[in-house]
Amino acid sequence: MEYINSYFWIFLVIVGALASVYILKRFIDLLTGKLPYIIQPSGLFSHAEKKFYFQLEKALKYEFRIFAKVRIADLVAVAPHLSGSAEMRFFNKVSQKHVDYVICNKKTLDILAVVELDDTSHLRKDRMERDEFVDKVFKAAGIPIIHIKAQGHYDIHLLEVKIAQGMYKS
Repeated sequence: MEYINSYFWIFLVIVGALASVYILKRFIDLLTGKLPYIIQPSGLFSHAEKKFYFQLEKALKYEFRIFAKVRIADLVAVAPHLSGSAEMRFFNKVSQKHVDYVICNKKTLDILAVVELDDTSHLRKDRMERDEFVDKVFKAAGIPIIHIKAQGHYDIHLLEVKIAQGMYKS
């Protein structure tokens, strides 16, 4: 029994020492102004988003520019006739939201459409409410929004047709 107690105390000393080193390192980082950021381990895209991006490029025949993970507030503006507080309220509703992809004219970079890649998270109630609001925002701004269900494989021709229908519907 005494034998186990001595190992327990040694274990506690080691854990305490490691915790002290960790806390000291964090304290030094704060004092030196080192910020606690690292490169995003998953990269810019999830595996599904990356896969879809390359398929979207093919479907658009490389004739358009595609931008990814764009903040909605960079795509739409609040109409100028509102009061300052109303304008800020509507801006705040979109300022922290992003869309998956934006299709732009290759030469002018004019916005032609928005593409949302809908995975299973879009079946959640909160996500469906968010999608409904975002759809209304883009309708009000006159920007087509195209929802594509995330899949393991994309038929390029069908993707091309769906994008064209979404971009050019009246």
